[in-house]
Amino acid sequence: MGTMATYKENGFYLARQVFSDADLAPIAHILERFHEKWKASNKDFYESHAINSAYITQKGILPSEERVRLFNFISDEKILKALSENVSDKLIFMGTQIFFDPLNKEQKNYWHRDIQYNTLTLEEQKTIFDKQNVLHVRIPLKDENGIEVVPGTHKRWDTDEEFNTRMEQNGKLKHYDLAGGKTIRLQKGDMLIFSANMIHRGLYGKDRFTFDLLFSDPEPDILKFLPDDCLPLESELPNIVDSHVFKQSIQIKKNLT
Repeated sequence: MGTMATYKENGFYLARQVFSDADLAPIAHILERFHEKWKASNKDFYESHAINSAYITQKGILPSEERVRLFNFISDEKILKALSENVSDKLIFMGTQIFFDPLNKEQKNYWHRDIQYNTLTLEEQKTIFDKQNVLHVRIPLKDENGIEVVPGTHKRWDTDEEFNTRMEQNGKLKHYDLAGGKTIRLQKGDMLIFSANMIHRGLYGKDRFTFDLLFSDPEPDILKFLPDDCLPLESELPNIVDSHVFKQSIQIKKNLT
C-alpha cells in the first residue's frame, strides 16, 4: 500500500489500493441502487447541475441490513487507523456523500472550501477554519480524474488570487486555474483523506462514482448539520463491529436537543 504526503503539512493523505474489489463490490451494489433512486427523486436537480448526493444512511432509504453494511464499512479498521494516525484519534462520523459527474458535460468544476457553504460569516470562517477538523475520506469505486487541492490551505487563509477566484471577484471565475493547485489522480480502491476546509475542487470526467465518508472533531456546532436519522439506531449498534465513532455522534446529537 503506497502513500504520499503528510496530512498535517499538506492537508491530505493518500493511500493507494487500500480496498480490494471484494471489499468494494457489496458497497458499490448498495450505492448504485441508491444513486438510481436518488436521480429519479431529484430529477430536476440532477439534470440541472448536481454533482453529489448526501445522507445515504438516512433511515427509511435503505433496508436496515444495508445501512449496517455501510456503517461497518465506514468504521473499517483501515479507515479509522489512517484517520487516527494522520489527523486525530478523536474524530467521529458526520455523514456520507456520493460524488458523480454533472450531466452537463460543459459544466465547470470550481474551487471552494466546504466551510463557505455553512451559515458562518466570513470573519467566523477565518476564525475557525484551521481549528476544527472536518474530513473527507474519498473512496473511488472506479478509476477517476480525482481532485485538485491547494496544499497547506487547511492551515492558512487565501491569498488574494485564491480568494478572488473561489468567490468570483475582481474578474476571476471559480473554475480558473490556481498557481498552487496539485492534481491527485485516483484509482478504484484508493483512499484519499483531505481537509474539507482547504481549497479544493473535484475533477469531472471518466464517469466518476466515489463514496465520501465525512468525519469531524466532536464539536456540537459541526454535528448539528447531520440529521439524527443518518446515525445507527440503537437496535443496529450491536451489529456494527466498531461503533464508537457513531456512539459519540449519537451522544452529542442527544445533548443538542
